[in-house]
Amino acid sequence: QTGLTVTTGPGKSVSRSRKAVEGVKWNYLSMLGLVVAQVSFAAIFSRLLDPVAFGLMAMANLMIKFGSYFSASGVRSYLIRHPALAEHDVTASFWLSAAFGLVLAAAAAALAPLAGSVFRSEAVEPVIEVMALIYVFTGLSITSSALLNRAMRFKALSLIELACYCASYTL
Repeated sequence: QTGLTVTTGPGKSVSRSRKAVEGVKWNYLSMLGLVVAQVSFAAIFSRLLDPVAFGLMAMANLMIKFGSYFSASGVRSYLIRHPALAEHDVTASFWLSAAFGLVLAAAAAALAPLAGSVFRSEAVEPVIEVMALIYVFTGLSITSSALLNRAMRFKALSLIELACYCASYTL
C-alpha cells in the first residue's frame, strides 16, 4: 500500500478514492440486505412462533442488541487505523476480543434475571442466556473483520456479514 493507491493483487492497484466509493456502495448494499433479512426473519418467526415465544425473542433481542454496542471494545478501530501492524498486534487483538466476548456473554447471562425482572417475565432468562453466545462469536470475528476493513475488502466483508446474519437466524 502506498499513499494514494491500494495493491489488490499481483500487478493490480486501485486508487484509494475508488476503493472508498466501492466501500460506500458495499456498505449500503449490506445494510439493505440486512434490513431485508431482518424483516423477512421477523415475518417468518411471527408465523412460526406463538405470540408469547415471539415476544420472548423480541425481549431477548433488545437486551442482546444493547450489549452489542459494547462488543467491539476499540480493538476494531485500533486494527484499522494503526499505521503498521505486527503479527503480535493481530494475535493480541484476537485474544483480547475473544476474552472480551466471553466476559460480555457471561455478563449477559448473569444479568438475565435482572432482565426478567425488568420485562416481568422469568421465561426470557434462558432465551437471553442462550442468545448471549452471540457475543462469543462476535469476539472471535472482530479481528478478521477489522483486517478485511483495513485491506479495504468491503465486498467480502459485506457478504460475510450478511451470510453470518442469515446463518445465525437459520440455526
